[in-house]
Parts: sequence; C-alpha cells; structure tokens
Amino acid sequence: MRRILILIVASLLVVAAPIHAQTTPKAMYAKLQTREQSARKAIDSGRPADGVRKDVTRVVAGYQSFVGRYPRSSYSDNALWQAAMLSASSYARFHVESDRAQAVTLLKRLSGEYPASPLVRQAKPALARLSGASDPAQSRRAAASSPSAPAPSAPVPPAPAPARVVTAAPPPTPEPPIPGPAVLTTTAAHATGSMASLRAVRRTVLPDVVRIAIELDREVEYRSDQIDDPDRVFVDLHTTSVAESVDASQTFEDELVKAVRLGPRPGGTTRVVVDLGRSAHYSVFTLYNPYRIVVDLNRAAVPGGPGTANAQPKADKVVRASEMVVPNVEPMVVPASATITAPPATPRARPS
Repeated sequence: MRRILILIVASLLVVAAPIHAQTTPKAMYAKLQTREQSARKAIDSGRPADGVRKDVTRVVAGYQSFVGRYPRSSYSDNALWQAAMLSASSYARFHVESDRAQAVTLLKRLSGEYPASPLVRQAKPALARLSGASDPAQSRRAAASSPSAPAPSAPVPPAPAPARVVTAAPPPTPEPPIPGPAVLTTTAAHATGSMASLRAVRRTVLPDVVRIAIELDREVEYRSDQIDDPDRVFVDLHTTSVAESVDASQTFEDELVKAVRLGPRPGGTTRVVVDLGRSAHYSVFTLYNPYRIVVDLNRAAVPGGPGTANAQPKADKVVRASEMVVPNVEPMVVPASATITAPPATPRARPS
C-alpha cells in the first residue's frame, strides 16, 4: 500500500512540473503581450466597438490578474503600464469614458504601488493628458471633428468697462484641447490612409543584447525573419516611408551588428536590414510612446556556431518595456518631423 501511495505522489509531481513551467511570471507576461498585440490590431481594424472593447477588457483584466498574483514580480509594473496604455488607446478610438477612467486608475496604481519603477516618469505626463481629456463626450467629438479650429480664447471684456482690461492680469493662453487620439494612438492616420513615417533607427548595447529600435509615427503591420549567408535579420514595415532625416545606412564597429540598412520594397513597404557578424538569436516586440518596433539580438554566441564549442545555450529573454524608456516626456504632442533621442536605460535585474 505504501509503495502505491509513493507511485501516485511521484506521478502527480511529474504531471505538475510542466504545468508549473507554463505558469511562471515570465511565461504569463509573454502570453499577455501576445494577446495585447491582437487587441491593438483589432482597435485599428474598423471592427464594431462592442466586440473590440470586450477583447480589450479581457486583456486588461488579464494584466490586473497578473499583478494580483505576482505583486512582487519585476514584470508587474510593466503589466500595469501596458494595461493602462491599452485602455487609453481604446478610449482614443471609441471615446468611451469608462476606458479613460480605467487608464487613469491603472496609472495611479502604478505610481502608488511601484514608485521606484522607471515607468512612473512616463505615467505622470500620461496621467495629466488623460485627466485633461475628461470633457463631455460631445465636446470631445466636436474637437476631434474640427482639429483645425483654434482653441477658444479668453472672453474679451465689454467695451463700456475698459478698467477691467487695464487692471486685470492678462488671461493665460488656454492649452489646446487634448483629445486622446492625438497623443495616445494614431487612428486618425489610419482613417486618412496616409503612409506611416519611419522617424529614427537607434542602436543600444545592453548587457545581454544589442538593441535596434525602429521609431515610427504610428503603428504598422510588420514581418520579421532571419537569413544566413551572410547572416542578417530584416523587418518589413508595411505602408511605411522613411523620413528625410533618417540615414539609409549606418555602420558600426561591433562584432555582432555590423550595419543597419533601409530600402524600399514593392507595395509601399520599407525593409530594415540588420547585417550581423555572426548568427544570433533574436526577438522582435513593440514599445509605445513613442511607437517603436524593437529588435533584440542576443550577444551570447549561438551553440554550434563559429567559436562556440564551449558555449552554453541561454533561454530566450522577455525584454521589459522599462528597459528603454524616454526619461522626460514633457511635450503634449510630438511633431512628426521631430526625433527624440533617449539615453539607454540600464535594465533592472530580475529575480531568478
């Protein structure tokens, strides 16, 4: 009887091991990011609001559940930020007040529960924008439908009372209206059918990876792949043109990333090619505010490649959004022609 019990316990442990491996914070966060990308594509797809907002609500609830389950995880502050930005994008697209309120609540929670997170520096201006966009729905729609209309000026005192004009302090210039779409998403660009603009390509050397960040003025569909002989990784950006200020080719004194080249493809596609000195594992993901497509190339040599007889394989790494943040997000709206250069942020160590 005792032997039977031991065998049953051993069998349960064997079954539980792979289940536990699939429910680690890292795996759950990566899965939520995949679901978020699907929800963002749905926001821009033109589908009915009800169905899209249900998808958004499920993803936001998933991020909140993650934080509740792993409050001390190094991914939890990112989960709150991603959930807030997804709610803000939904508000910008559909103008539903509950989405704005949800984004505000999540940003306040991020600042309150994780005050040491680098994302707090981005949360404060985002919170200010969302708080300033809480006008009635009719006013928001009017502002969105008349983007060229000047901001309302301060009322002019009546002529019979000139003393008011002389003694009163000059009225402050009213800030322009801050509709969510102008800052938090780029749905208007989709509506006009305009090409996205590639505004910058930056290379950053981090302890584990070499990062290539491709900055655009709005979200685009993209495809990536790796080719050998010679080794290179490319990203195809659909309906994208290159700004005149961006160099078509950059070279580097680096044993891994030798050059980054840009070139047009048929159908309005722009290809970004990363020439490599050797084969490397890579991952592609997106960051926001501003929108970037990020290519992370693992600096560890690929097992079996040249000079890697003693190399040990490393597990793929989920790179957190806070590793590449813009320290100061002061402007309300970034002009399409502007290029924001941010110093590379030091990645925080994750608990094992």
